[in-house]
Amino acid sequence: MNNIYFNKDDFFKYGYCVVRNVLTEDEIADYKKNIKRISEQVNAKVVVGIHNYKEYWNIIAHKRVLEVVRKILGDNEIRYLYSAATRHEGEGSWPYSWHRDNPCRIFGVGADWSNKEIYNCVRVGVYLSSYDEIRSGLNVIPFSHVKKYTLANLLRIFHHKTKTSNNFVITKIRNIFEKIIGKNIKTNPGDCVFFLAHLMHAGIPPSAMRDAIFLTYGTDNIHAHNYINYWVKHRPSDTDGQVNEPINNVEEMKNFLKQNNIYLPLPKDKIDIDGVSIPK
Repeated sequence: MNNIYFNKDDFFKYGYCVVRNVLTEDEIADYKKNIKRISEQVNAKVVVGIHNYKEYWNIIAHKRVLEVVRKILGDNEIRYLYSAATRHEGEGSWPYSWHRDNPCRIFGVGADWSNKEIYNCVRVGVYLSSYDEIRSGLNVIPFSHVKKYTLANLLRIFHHKTKTSNNFVITKIRNIFEKIIGKNIKTNPGDCVFFLAHLMHAGIPPSAMRDAIFLTYGTDNIHAHNYINYWVKHRPSDTDGQVNEPINNVEEMKNFLKQNNIYLPLPKDKIDIDGVSIPK
């Protein structure tokens, strides 16, 4: 494995960074095996709330993943934010469109865009498949966490409205937009993409079976608490009926997160979040 290197200033400037070879070959093989088994067990391409499965606890507290997050945030007191999922999907999976993962998804509207505290909820894409084999990775729109792109917004609407189209011409136009407006990140097994939750991004539709894990971290601030409340209370049952909120081994998981110094209490009640967006 390579030494971890990235430019923290560039991360906050562009909204993302790529760290290669974070996982070992044995870890990659083990995670792929578990993803396949659990996805088939629950009959879901996307399994949300993977903290409910002990098989994934070691990736949630993976030392190299946490090392990067701590370096990005400049804080040893990072916290796990309970939004985590696996994807096990092949060609013909549901269409992707640019989106944000934060609670307040309209640029400049809501609590996530307040200048009182820096927005530092970090998403981590852990990629287990080769771009050269499946033609899939992550497409991001650099600067979209700090700039409102009028043209990009219009193209995003087109991107969203045409995501279900099988028309060859429309698909080609969408691909051109992705390359002009967004940046394709080509990943190999064991690579990780770290990006701010309010950065515009989209998965690149795979041409063969794709395996990936997505995690979220932050620090103990208002943005982290809003993020957890959003995913646990505003959207408790999400993709494919999988539940975000921990439903098994709650105390055991709590102790595990505390032992790894990434624990943040779960919210007891649903709170109002100014500017919150609930996708239809």
